[in-house]
Amino acid sequence: QQRDAQLKEAEAFIRRSLDLLPSDSDALFNLGLVLSKKGDAKGALKAYEDSAAVNADDVELLYNLAMKYEEANRKDEGIQAYRRALKAQPSFGKARCNLGAALAESGDLDGALVEFLEAVRYDPSSPTPWQNLAVLYHKQGVSTVQGLAQCASKEAAVEISRTASHALGEADNAWRKVMELVDDQRTKQETVTRLAQVLQLRGRAVAIEDPAAALPQQLMVPFLRSPHAWSRPTVTAAQQPADACVSSASWLLSTYPMGRSHDMVLSAGFIRPPGTAAFSLSLIHISEPTRPERIS
Repeated sequence: QQRDAQLKEAEAFIRRSLDLLPSDSDALFNLGLVLSKKGDAKGALKAYEDSAAVNADDVELLYNLAMKYEEANRKDEGIQAYRRALKAQPSFGKARCNLGAALAESGDLDGALVEFLEAVRYDPSSPTPWQNLAVLYHKQGVSTVQGLAQCASKEAAVEISRTASHALGEADNAWRKVMELVDDQRTKQETVTRLAQVLQLRGRAVAIEDPAAALPQQLMVPFLRSPHAWSRPTVTAAQQPADACVSSASWLLSTYPMGRSHDMVLSAGFIRPPGTAAFSLSLIHISEPTRPERIS
């Protein structure tokens, strides 16, 4: 109730300010923030649009406007607003991450890949761009492997397996980066599950051309799926001399039995940079950024 009263008071103050100067971009921006916090998405969008009509180069304004367009299911306008924000500030990692997610959902996976790669370059310590990059590469790997069923020759199968192996290798790297950046155990365990999926699927793809080369991938799967994954140090077969692979395989498989195998099904969706450390497999939106009040 206290929060509601404070928001009501803030809205009244801003509207009185706008009565005196209707084209005050800062006041319109702040009105959008307040209305958004009150749950008035339509009013917030209108305030942001009015502010952008006066100040078209405000990065955070364009960012918030883009998110409101997305919430209103005006996806194309949201994409354009993200692009305008990035034109003003190319290093805005969160905007790149959101733009990548919007492009991926519109079917432009190549464009999404470019934005996710730029997002991790500008904001390498945030796990969310790495998560989205991993999901994209993971999806590409799954889709490519599914094409093996239509192969008419061994040569065609090998070509597809190489493409799949590359995508899954990039997914492997991205999921491992996520592991380094997140703290909560639930997120770590979900990431471990997907990393195990990637390793198993990549092993299947690699085995088409060279069965022996798939061994390091498969060795790690039972280890990752165990309750003790990542809790005890180990050296993967890929890091050991070739003659150590057999003993490593024997130890891993005896300590972490494989159990029943499952087909790889990926359901993770692209996400926005979260306001919390918890990882969600469904699409989420970040909270609007706060910024210091401006002094006129």
